[in-house]
Amino acid sequence: MKLKYILSVLLLSILIAMVGCDYGPVFILPETIKKISIPSMQNKTVYYGIEEKLTNLVIEEFLQDGKLKITDRAEADVCLEGEIVNYVLRPLSFDKENKVEEYELEIQAFLVLKDLATSQNLMENTFRQFTRYFPQGVEEQREEEAREIVLKYLASDVVRKIVGRRKK
Repeated sequence: MKLKYILSVLLLSILIAMVGCDYGPVFILPETIKKISIPSMQNKTVYYGIEEKLTNLVIEEFLQDGKLKITDRAEADVCLEGEIVNYVLRPLSFDKENKVEEYELEIQAFLVLKDLATSQNLMENTFRQFTRYFPQGVEEQREEEAREIVLKYLASDVVRKIVGRRKK
């Protein structure tokens, strides 16, 4: 009896852990969507120019993917609008002189994919990416390099979320 109880609890724990690994509902783009408009994103942070960089990287990712044609709003089926909502630079470790040895850079963007025919939001999602970098030493990096990495990851995530699966 005790063994059955332990096995049941163990099995239930495994199932709960597996369900907990899900990152949320999967977005499925309808087959009817062929063209997308991507206006310049907004920037709610104090870091000038990152909205332009993220917009351009998202456009590049869509061009490389090739599943949706990028066009102006008048011809598009959907419009991807977004804003960078958070830019956080955290010191993670310090040396003996109290200089930062390692930083973590995190950027968050909120994006909405709107069906232009129905005015419905097909997707509303906050995308978050981060990287660590070392401002000094052997693996020396600058904040600008880390920012490029994070923005590329964000752009890739956005496109993968939108075109990763299509509804037939």
